[in-house]
Amino acid sequence: MNQKKVWMTLGCIGILLIIVGVSYAYWSLTFMQDQNNVVTTNCFEIEFLEGEKINLTKAHPKSDEEGLSSKPYTFIIKNVCDGSANYQINLETITHDGKKLPDQYLKINLMESNISKITSKLESSLNTEVTIDGAVNAYQLLVGELKPREEKEFSLRIWMHSEVTAENKDSMNAIYNGKISVITSYALTSLIDIVKLAPKVTEGEGLYEVDHSNANITYTTNETEINNLKQTELRYAGVNPNNYVEFNNELWRIIGLVNTPEGQRIKLIRYDGIGSYSWDTSASNVNYGGGVNEWSQADVMNLLNNGGYYNRTSGTCYNGQNNATVACDFSGFGLLEESKSMIDRVTWNIGSNGTTSYDNIDPNTFYNLERSNTIGKICSSGIGCNDTISRTTTWNGSVGLMYPSDYGYATSGGVTTDRNTCLSTVLSPWQIECKENNWLYKNKEEIWTMTPYAFSGGAGTAFRINGGGNIHTDNANYNYTIYPVVYLKLEIKVQNGNGSQNTPFELSI
Repeated sequence: MNQKKVWMTLGCIGILLIIVGVSYAYWSLTFMQDQNNVVTTNCFEIEFLEGEKINLTKAHPKSDEEGLSSKPYTFIIKNVCDGSANYQINLETITHDGKKLPDQYLKINLMESNISKITSKLESSLNTEVTIDGAVNAYQLLVGELKPREEKEFSLRIWMHSEVTAENKDSMNAIYNGKISVITSYALTSLIDIVKLAPKVTEGEGLYEVDHSNANITYTTNETEINNLKQTELRYAGVNPNNYVEFNNELWRIIGLVNTPEGQRIKLIRYDGIGSYSWDTSASNVNYGGGVNEWSQADVMNLLNNGGYYNRTSGTCYNGQNNATVACDFSGFGLLEESKSMIDRVTWNIGSNGTTSYDNIDPNTFYNLERSNTIGKICSSGIGCNDTISRTTTWNGSVGLMYPSDYGYATSGGVTTDRNTCLSTVLSPWQIECKENNWLYKNKEEIWTMTPYAFSGGAGTAFRINGGGNIHTDNANYNYTIYPVVYLKLEIKVQNGNGSQNTPFELSI
């Protein structure tokens, strides 16, 4: 009796195997990618190169061991630009004619450089947004980052998992079609890294290296500060280089990766001026009412760092000799709190020219003089030289103006006067090709710099860029255009953009 029961059980198993064996002929699985995809963003491209497609017919349920040993679908994601890229790899189910194999009967494995990243059933926990036309479901398989110029190779395997049986009749004579999709976005990359990795040029507009290894830094004996100021800088130069950023909800431009005593920082200048105001002014009995050329106490310094512009308010601004004022309103375009949080408070060098005449200074010499121990007062008497304010050669603050050297290094030069010639030519007067191929030159606009001018006739004079594009000087009480300049904190990142005027870098902290 017991022997009979055993045989009956074995017989039932045999019948079940026959049924399953027959049903195998009705299972079909197809995975195919018809063409290459190229995913493009504002600042980089991801090339999606397809490998051989998976095309499994008469497929049947497999163990994980069998599935992992099956032929994969391979593809490469390549970042061909200078910024980092975030990517998301999805498998999307495509509609087709005929009976559809349910997604939940499938299992996938994705490997990156022979390292398994995910092995999972296509289940709801992986669901993500559909991106391909004709897709009905999408499953997120992997997210990651590609560094600049990096590529990664992936292998995808897909099979019907072993839990599918003949009882799952909706799997019979059914087909699955799917495609890979890659979603990319710009990684939040340091703006400093983007500038460092950007291509460098030696002619035309673009990003230039400026060697300061032989600079003569005399304002301090601190070796760290001196070495920081002798680093090779990166400066944007030419008629219109791609150095645009969106900052303070408006357009600014990158002067470059510039040296400070604390180290290199990204230096920005506002695209438009904020109005014409005095660099400084004073009562009629101080320097003849013409102001004092000490930046740390200048009226325009207070406007930019403590006054209406910094606090985004309205009021009065200094606008002429003898402390004259005019109404001014920065409530619509002064600094926002978020913008202030991005600005680095650093040491600005405010050395002067000493006894060197302004019409005998080229850009490289200006760089040295700005970082010298020479103050802006060399006169000792007279009605234009009677202030009692102590002069300094450094200032620690947030918002300044451009240096004369900043203006000089922004030229790419031209055909008959190349950049090297421009950098060794005095800035007053400057060669036509030097200033016309300079993005900081504003035709016919008079612009203040933050560098004091020392001369024997008075103590209230500073350097400016005149309407003809030459470095000149004038009394501090004169009204010339103010272009705010800031250094950004090291951690400032870019969340979008490519630096062009239409698509400026969008900053994030």
